[in-house]
Amino acid sequence: MSLHVSGIKGTVASFLAELGIIEPVADVSTPSLQSLSPERQLLADCYASGQIEEWAWQRHLDEDPVLAAQFRCMNP
Repeated sequence: MSLHVSGIKGTVASFLAELGIIEPVADVSTPSLQSLSPERQLLADCYASGQIEEWAWQRHLDEDPVLAAQFRCMNP
C-alpha cells in the first residue's frame, strides 16, 4: 500500500479540523452529497438522521451505483 503526500496532507488536515484546531477546508475534487439529485439527497439525509436502517441503506447503495459511488467517496 502506498501513501501519497496529498493523502497525508488531507488526513492531517481532517484530523486537525476534527479536533477544532483548524477550520475544515472543502475539497472540490471529492464528490459531495450536495451534488446528488434531490431524490438521492433525500435518501442520504434520511440515512444520516437514522430514518433508514443500515440493511435498507446498503440495498439502496447496491441498487444505485451513482449514489454508492458518491457516498463511498465521502465515506471511505
